[in-house]
Amino acid sequence: HDQRRDLVHAVRLLLHFGLLRRIDGDEQQFVNRTGASDALYEINRPILAVMLNVSYSPSALEARGARGRPPLPLLERAAAIIDDPPASTEEARNGQTRSNLVRRLLDDPVLYFGELSDAERAYLDGQRSYLLRQIGEASGLIPEVRREGIAMADNAGDLTDVKLPAEGTDGHLSLLLAAWLAEHSKHCPGAVIPLSAVEEHVMEVIRVHGSRWRKAVNEPGAEARLTEETLLRFRGLRLIRLTADGVVPLAAMGRYAEHASF
Repeated sequence: HDQRRDLVHAVRLLLHFGLLRRIDGDEQQFVNRTGASDALYEINRPILAVMLNVSYSPSALEARGARGRPPLPLLERAAAIIDDPPASTEEARNGQTRSNLVRRLLDDPVLYFGELSDAERAYLDGQRSYLLRQIGEASGLIPEVRREGIAMADNAGDLTDVKLPAEGTDGHLSLLLAAWLAEHSKHCPGAVIPLSAVEEHVMEVIRVHGSRWRKAVNEPGAEARLTEETLLRFRGLRLIRLTADGVVPLAAMGRYAEHASF
């Protein structure tokens, strides 16, 4: 349901911009899975041609192959069209810094100060109130500023693509594992927790609560699958960092501890 709702939000935004024109049907039926569950749109191609917000034209990258050089791989081409050209003036550099910060505040669940360059941190320190106010007014997101970073909270849940389950087996396990990781981080900040230790903890949680959870959690090897799924959610929310050695809880995970600093 969430994926359908997100798609409809995107379609309605394109309708608002005039890029799409609805010819038949209703996208709400697609969300509710009622009626024909289909809609037909017409694309306004002149608007489409000028709407792509990139630094380089895709056709310019295509021309690379035409000049005898091998074309870039797909992922490199996708990265190249949004790569900002080098700034030649202080005003342009400030503009790039501002754009990068706004993009990260909107795209990333948490912006950690320690990951910023000196120039980005200096700009954010000077313009933080203005940037957060502008983002909040435009998006409805609510800033949470802590010692370690900034999270733009989506209380309505309309802009969040990765969420912690609110109920059921996955929801209960997520909260229990988050609290355990938060407590571990509080006593050993920055320490790597081996994946085997996380799986052992999940096995213990299953032993205690498994009788009230869905039956599949008691199958052999279920702890490995549940651990992987839950950790990937945590990583998507920037609550942890996964390394070759294990799991590193990040500052935002502290909100799940009894006395959180974030």
